[in-house]
Amino acid sequence: HVPEKLEYRVAFVDSWQSPRMVKPATIATPSKCVIHACRKDTIIESIPATNPDPVDVCGAGDQVLATLGVMLAEGNGFFEAARVANIAAGLKCAKHGTTPVSRSELDDALRAILVAG
Repeated sequence: HVPEKLEYRVAFVDSWQSPRMVKPATIATPSKCVIHACRKDTIIESIPATNPDPVDVCGAGDQVLATLGVMLAEGNGFFEAARVANIAAGLKCAKHGTTPVSRSELDDALRAILVAG
């Protein structure tokens, strides 16, 4: 069950046509340490932060939402999109200010993860 007392920045997604997504689904970012991928009021997956020592968390939630939107628009499933959005947020947290993560930076990070296995 999603704890009620945490402050959440939430993206509610209810109209995507991806067959791999169970609707409705929610992303919650209650802290710099984790994001939650939820269905209705239940946390389905807690995804730990990929950057345990952030330089600046300003703009990380925006990066999550932007990456989630792009991933869903490209036809990816909700939970896969949430995992990639979490990686993008970790990359953003290595930067000062609200400098966004580019697609090529994210692609390089995903390739490195695949290679590392």
